[in-house]
Amino acid sequence: MTARAVGDGRSTEEAPSPASEGRTLWGSDAIAEALRATGVPYLALSPGASYRGLHDSLVNEIGNTRPEILLCLHEEHAVAIAHGYSKVTDEPMAAAVHSNVGLIHATWLSTMPSPTVPPAAVRSDRPCRRR
Repeated sequence: MTARAVGDGRSTEEAPSPASEGRTLWGSDAIAEALRATGVPYLALSPGASYRGLHDSLVNEIGNTRPEILLCLHEEHAVAIAHGYSKVTDEPMAAAVHSNVGLIHATWLSTMPSPTVPPAAVRSDRPCRRR
């Protein structure tokens, strides 16, 4: 983490920068940075193996800030939290779901009558291995 000066002379912590010199940039690091670039404040997810790299990058690469992880017990919970947050604040929030069954559990959002909150979800098929 690096500190930067603010206008009144104080310093504030900022999240680690992606791919500092001499470090490997993983695909999951790029996805974490892309999520940060969208401006979503939170990412609700149920942790598991299908996107363990993304989970790792959200914590270790960007410091679990913007977006901050909200751990959920089930994909339906993650999508419901993201949906409710978006309806209440009128701002987007992301949800990450597991492939296949997790995606099926999350699809109930598309059947909800809510023209003001378009559904969006991050999905992973399987972990990628470095070769």
